[in-house]
Amino acid sequence: MIPAIGQEPDMAPVAEEGGLQLSRWNTIEVNPETLYAGMEGVFAGGDVVTGPGTVVEAMAHGKTVARMIQRYIEGRPVEREYSVTRPVMDVDVVELSDEEVANLRRPKMPEVPVVEREGNFREVQLGFTEEMAVAEARRCVRCDKEARG
Repeated sequence: MIPAIGQEPDMAPVAEEGGLQLSRWNTIEVNPETLYAGMEGVFAGGDVVTGPGTVVEAMAHGKTVARMIQRYIEGRPVEREYSVTRPVMDVDVVELSDEEVANLRRPKMPEVPVVEREGNFREVQLGFTEEMAVAEARRCVRCDKEARG
C-alpha cells in the first residue's frame, strides 16, 4: 500500500525498490485495462495511478484490481471480461400524490460545523438519517420507466 493523502502519493518506497515505471507526474504506469503495474504480482489503482481523482474512480480501480489479483492468484489470464449487466430485480415505480410531487426537495446533507473541521480529518458530511434517505429514494427518477398518465 502506498498512501496518497493530499495531492501527491509518497513514491519513496517505489523509488527505493525499483521495478515500477513512474510517469512524469510521479504516478505508477499501469496497463489501463488490467491495472497491472509491470512488476510480477503488482497491481495499482486510484490516485497513485491517475493523480488526484474522485473516490468513485478509486473505488472502481479497487474493484478491478481485486478481480485481477484473484485471476493472478488462480493462475488464470490477467484480462478483463466485459459483459452486459442487468438489474438484479425490478422495483415498481412509487406512485406519488400531486401534493408529494409538489413538495419534492433534495434533502440537505448534514455536515460538521465549519468551526469543528479545523485540525482533523473527520468526515465533513455526516450522511442522511433514515428518514432523509427514504425521502431521497422516493424522489428518484426512474429513467427506465415510462411516465404513466
